[in-house]
This record gives sequence, structure tokens and C-alpha cells, in this order.
Amino acid sequence: MIILKASSVFVAIFVIGSSFQSRFAAHAFSQPPNDSPLAALSGISRRDYWKISLGVAGGVVYGKLVGDTLSRIAQGIERPVQHEARVEKVLTRAIFESASCKTRNSQQPFRILEVGIGSDIRLIRRGFYKEGLVDLSNRGISQVELTGVDPIQPSKATLEKAKDVLNQETRDLSIHLQFDTESGDIEAGLSDVPSGYFDVVVCVLTLCSVTNQQAAIREIKRLVRPNGGTFAYVEHVAVNPDEPYRLLEWQQELFDPLQQKLADNCHLHRYTDDAIDKVFDASDEYGTGVRLQQDRFLVDGMWPVTCQASGVIQKKA
Repeated sequence: MIILKASSVFVAIFVIGSSFQSRFAAHAFSQPPNDSPLAALSGISRRDYWKISLGVAGGVVYGKLVGDTLSRIAQGIERPVQHEARVEKVLTRAIFESASCKTRNSQQPFRILEVGIGSDIRLIRRGFYKEGLVDLSNRGISQVELTGVDPIQPSKATLEKAKDVLNQETRDLSIHLQFDTESGDIEAGLSDVPSGYFDVVVCVLTLCSVTNQQAAIREIKRLVRPNGGTFAYVEHVAVNPDEPYRLLEWQQELFDPLQQKLADNCHLHRYTDDAIDKVFDASDEYGTGVRLQQDRFLVDGMWPVTCQASGVIQKKA
């Protein structure tokens, strides 16, 4: 309820302020001095009053919808099946393809980096690594290092819950798994980590919030092992021009500034999958990256981040 009210009020204020700041200021300064604080409103037309009313109403509706979504998220770590199925699929595929590559140094641990692991460590606690760990064990890979990086560190209690899940998943496997989290910003770069250090890099609902998306993706590419390392992602994205979701596209463009304010710089209208293809040079067979998997889909239960994309890219060089 607190989230709902705060979102509604903030959005209403934002809509009114953004829409009428310049007009109101111009009119106010054109009037002679007046002691009444409402004097500057006297010249605003009836049409403008209607616009203000619609702005408030639109802000309240958007705030309610966002508040409802945030409330559902706050209740637990589970997401709609359309989203979670893709997360597990790309993660399992990325581990499989990277481990299958013959150029990998089998004497080193198999290293996985999760970018934006979050304070809830959701992917681990939802069991999305399980199938990939089973595959590694079946291949005789016994040493696995799983690292999560995020500016916000999880609580000790959440960290212990994640470790408990991993211990359960590896109890019957021939794997020694080391799990750690680190405070870091992928956009600024992980300068203490050598290039090509990780066999797999995973990113879920993170690239929407970085200020410099190109810089973040370039750093991810640097960290992925050359000659077979993989990058797996699930991100919400902008509706493509050739897709029939014009209403959703309109909503993305309309509410994007509000979403950034309400949700820690989360952008609703970014062509993130195109940016990934460009940085990894995976748009055709002659590039330095190979797109192994790609999917675009809608998740109604996660509005306004309804339009999502998932994929796996393998780094050739």
C-alpha cells in the first residue's frame, strides 16, 4: 500500500510538472505582481484544466499499475512462467555450450558470473542453475566457481539461503562449488578481473537500468572467455517496429521517463537485444560472436516490462 500511494503521488506530480512547468511559468511572469498565490492560475484556459485533470488521473492509474506489480514482486522471488522458463533455458544452454567447447582449459575451474545478481539472489534461489550443474558434473567438471556482482549486496540471511539451495543441488553431484558475491558496477568495469576470465556470463533484467548500456555490454564481452565462452541474458526490451504491439509501444514511450524515476533508472524503451548483437558482433556469420539462441516474447504479469527478449551468444574470439 505504501508503494502504491507513493508511486501514484509521485507520478501525478511528475506529469503535471513536466507538462505545464514552462507554460505556467511563462504566464506567471507575464502578470503584474499580486499577493494571491492563485493569481497566476487565472489565465489558464479551461482546456488546460482538463489536461491537468487527465494528467493527474493518468499518473494515478500508472502509479496503481506499477504499485500492483511491485507489490506482487515484493511478495516473493517467483515470476510468471513465461519469464522463468526462458531464464532457465538460456542459462542451461549457455553452460552446456561453453562446457562443450574443446578449446576450454580443463585444468581450470568452470567460472560463471551473474551480473546484477540482486539483493534477493533470485536465480540461484529459484533453482535455475540446477540443470547446468548436473551437465557439468556429467562431463567430469568438478570445480565450479559462481560469482555474483551487484552494487547492492544481499543480506547475510539471503546469502545463506542461496548457499543452502546450491548445497542441496550439488549434494549428489561430483562438484565442489564455490559461491561468492562482490560489490561492483558492470558499467564502470571490473578492472581487477582479467579479460576472458569467465566461461559463462549471465544477465537478467539488469541492462535496462545501467546508464551507459554500451559500456556495460562491452565489459561483459571482455569478461567472457574467447573461443567458446557464452553470454546468456533475459531482458525487457522496446517493441520492434515490425511487431504488432503498437499500444504497448505507445505505453513504453509514454511512461519511460516515469519508469526511470520510479524504478532506479529502469528504461522501458531500449533495443537491448540489438545492442548486444552489435557489441558482440553477432549479427551475421562473419562476426566474432555467434548467436546460438534468440527469443522475443510477452509476459503480461510483469507489466510494464511486458516485452522481453532472451538469448545466448557464443564468443568466437
